[in-house]
Parts: sequence; structure tokens; C-alpha cells
Amino acid sequence: MGALTKARELEAKASATASASRPADVPAPRLQNWREPYRALPNAILRSAVFAVIGRGQRVRLDGMTINSQAGIALTYTGEQLDQSDLDLWAAQLHLLRNHPLDQEYHTSMYALLRCLGITDTGPSRASLKRRLLRLNTCELSIRTASYAYEGNLTDAECLDGSKPLVLRFNPSLIRLFAGDQYTLVHWGVRCTLSGSPLAQWLHGYYSTHAAPYPVRVETLRKLSGSRTVSQSKFLQLLRRALVRLALASAEHGQQFAFQIKGELVRVDKRPSPTQERHLAKRQNNTVIAGKHCRHSR
Repeated sequence: MGALTKARELEAKASATASASRPADVPAPRLQNWREPYRALPNAILRSAVFAVIGRGQRVRLDGMTINSQAGIALTYTGEQLDQSDLDLWAAQLHLLRNHPLDQEYHTSMYALLRCLGITDTGPSRASLKRRLLRLNTCELSIRTASYAYEGNLTDAECLDGSKPLVLRFNPSLIRLFAGDQYTLVHWGVRCTLSGSPLAQWLHGYYSTHAAPYPVRVETLRKLSGSRTVSQSKFLQLLRRALVRLALASAEHGQQFAFQIKGELVRVDKRPSPTQERHLAKRQNNTVIAGKHCRHSR
């Protein structure tokens, strides 16, 4: 028995034990039941190169590699490199399992996953789906932020040959990535419109996590996206095209997104999501209250 197989069995056993030993009055960990037009994804993932912008033939195997990420997020990864199509699949699994106990198996099918992804059920599409599931199965990810720590794979799928119902499992600890303001609801219509442009998809995810984005350096976006484009001038060209495509896709779905590239900085003006608007209002209200307290103390 390989070390990875043994680790998977121990993880499944631990999950079953946790479910069995949980008191009846303690609710099982569940993802929020978000609305259909959206997909919930962790900010730490969207603000990093875990699902990198890589082209055909550029995928490599990583072994305990530090992944580029925004300040305050520490990531290491072992496994076959993931890309934006793998993120689509992971998001689809999370979407199917929303409001389902994370410490319990979820039975579905390859057909249901392909349908959730908007992909026609064919032999080649099933073969591609199986490869992507295996990448998510066999990876090992470590995430550390000021709010939480997580170590494990991204999913655990069984019965990939299609002869039996597809069984999906998630590490219950994954719930830490979806606590409070640690995740973002990504507009899936916009992302689907950006299909075929991984850089535009990555930018959409990254900027979705920011209610009021600060200016970001072009080189920072190159590193955070995991782009293999070495030439700065070439990446700037690709970045501009991707941002234009993102602006058009956003407008098509009634979302505000405008950008300006000036020198080495990218400035983005976007409309916050309803959740982000509430967060900004709460933060502003807290600031006003704090200001009143300061004036009163004088």
C-alpha cells in the first residue's frame, strides 16, 4: 500500500469517526447554501497561484513548493500543478455539496459533474474529467493565514470509472476556508463567458475577492497568477487583453468593471457584491462610531 493511499484511508476513517462521535445536538459542518448564479471559493485560493495560469504542455509536478500568494497567506503545494479548468471542477463539486454535511459522503455521477460544468457528456470529456479529479485527489495543500490553518487535499473522489455512483468526500476541516469573510461568491456567468482565457478567469477571481481594489503592480499580478510568461512587455500585452475581455464579460452580465493601466500599476473600479457592500457599510459604521468615541474622550 502506497503512502498516499494509506493517508487517504486514514483521512476517510477519521472523517467517519468524527461523524459518528459528534453529539446529536452539534450540527455537522456545512457550506453555505449560496444562490445558483454564484460559486463560493476561498479568498486564499483566489489570491494565489494554486490554480495557475498555464498553457498546454506547461503543467509540472511540484514537491512541497511555496506558491505565490498575496501577503498574509502562506501556501505550499505537492502534486501535479493545477490550472483554471481544475478550479472550475473544484467549484462545481463545492456547488453540488453546498448545504451537505462535509463529514458525510456525497453520491453523484460523472454526468452530473459535467452538467454542472456545462460540458457535453462524451467519452473524451469523461476522460478529461477523470484526469482532473485525480489531480485534485492526489494533491497536498497547506494554507496558513492569520485566521486559520488547513492541510490536506482538495477533494477525494471514488468510482471514477463510471460503473458505480461517483462518491465525493471533503475533509471536514475545509470548512475553515469558508468562515466569515474568508470566501467570495464568484459570479459564474461571467467566469463561463471567459472560458478559454485562463488569465481573464484568474483576474476575475482575484478582483472578485476585493470590494474596493487597491492599485496593483503588473509584476505582482504576473507572479500571483502563476503565469509562465517571462517577458514583461509580452505579459503586459496579455494582461491588457484579458482585462478588456473581463470588462466586456462583466458588462454582459450587468457587472461593473473598469480598469486603467498607467505605468506599472493596474487600477480597477468595480461594483462590490451585495455581501461586500454590507461589509464595507459595517466597516464604515464602525469607523464612524470609533471616531465619535475618540471625540467624546477628548
